[in-house]
Formats: sequence, C-alpha cells, structure tokens
Amino acid sequence: MQSAKKLSPVHLKVQESGAQFAEVSGWQVPEVFSSIENETMSAREGVVLADGSASGKILVEGNSAASVFESVMETSSMPISLAIGQGMS
Repeated sequence: MQSAKKLSPVHLKVQESGAQFAEVSGWQVPEVFSSIENETMSAREGVVLADGSASGKILVEGNSAASVFESVMETSSMPISLAIGQGMS
C-alpha cells in the first residue's frame, strides 16, 4: 500500500501558478515553474516565497529547552532557524 503524499498549505496556489512537483521525503514540493533563468529574473525583480513545510522540525519544551537548542546549534553544520513561541502542528 502506497502512502499519501503530503501537501503544504500553499500547494494549490503554486500548482495554479504552473509548478512542476517532485517528491521529497513524502512531500510534494515545487521543483520548477519555468526556466532557471526566468525564475532568477523574477526573484530579482519581485518577491520569492520559500515554503519550508517539507523541512524537518524539532519541538523542544521544558526548563532545559534553551540549553538543548544551544547545544544543537553548536554541533550542527546545517542551517537551523529558531521559532520561539510558535505552535507546531
């Protein structure tokens, strides 16, 4: 049995905008809208939305949350963004 692919909250909107999708870790993510040249020019002249729905997320709670996060930041070679006080679903 094949599991359902996960869709981000903006999936329908980017689909309507002509996105071609790829599967990444079970998520349908926009891979390309047009050509790299057109997308680069559009980004330079306008606004770009980067949907991070398919990115990994870790929820750390409790009295030691700050020290755990600091430890992860010190040892990680990957970019990590911090969202303080925001609910996760």
